[in-house]
This record gives sequence, C-alpha cells and structure tokens, in this order.
Amino acid sequence: MADHGSNRQIRRKHVLQSAIINAGLSLVFFLVVFGASGAPLMWARPDQLARDFLPQFGMIGLMSALVPAFIARREFAAGNAAAPRPTGKIIGLALILALFALAIGGAAALLALALPRYAIAASLALTLKVLLGAVLGSTITFLALRPMTPTARSIL
Repeated sequence: MADHGSNRQIRRKHVLQSAIINAGLSLVFFLVVFGASGAPLMWARPDQLARDFLPQFGMIGLMSALVPAFIARREFAAGNAAAPRPTGKIIGLALILALFALAIGGAAALLALALPRYAIAASLALTLKVLLGAVLGSTITFLALRPMTPTARSIL
C-alpha cells in the first residue's frame, strides 16, 4: 500500500523549491533586463514590461514541469513500489503545461497593454514579477507531479 503522506511530502517539497527557485530567477532576470535604477517602467514602449510576461511564463511553465518531475519520479516510485513515470509522458505533460503557462503569459501581456499608458514603479513591477514567478512555478510543479502518484494517475 502506498504511503499517501509520503507522496504529499515529496510534492510539497518540490512545489516549495519551485516557488523559491522561480521567484529567485524572476528577480535575477528582471534586474538583468530592466536594471536596478528604480526608474518607473512602461508596460509598452520603451520598456516593454508587458512583453516580458511571455518568456517568463513560457520558461517557468516548461522548467517547472520538467525539472521537478525528473528529479521526483524516482522518489515517487520508491515510495509507491511502482515503475517510474515514463520520460515521454513527463515531456508530453511538460509541453502542455508550458503552452498553458505561455497562454496565461500572453493574456497577462495583453491585459497589461490594455491598461492606460501609465508607468509602474520599478519596485512594484519587480514585486509583481517575483510573486508571479513563485505562484506560477509552484502551480505548474504541482500539476506536473500530481499524475506521478498512483491515486492520481487515473485522473490525469
């Protein structure tokens, strides 16, 4: 009989790691792309803050599904006495989740571009991007790991 508490612990650990890693990466990439000057940023030109949602969400979606799934699959298999999830299924789900995240990023970019042409404080933009990175990363990781447990396999 599988230890469902152990499955939750494995998932929780990887979801938390994903949130922290994606928040950190979002912080670093924001600083690389937009700098640390503190000057207000525009959603459209010249800063293109809204456009940054696409690469951010696309990469978070892909990497938050692939990396934790490959790392965690042996942990799940050991605790469940089941065969590890096949590589093709992990990659297939990761691509679906990346496209899902990219669609959300596109919607966020369109919404931001529809806002009035006001600048946003750099500190607020940075906070927003870091929080979005953490939330999206943890959500995608949760969705990627869910089918790896025996009780959830029939669902996804």
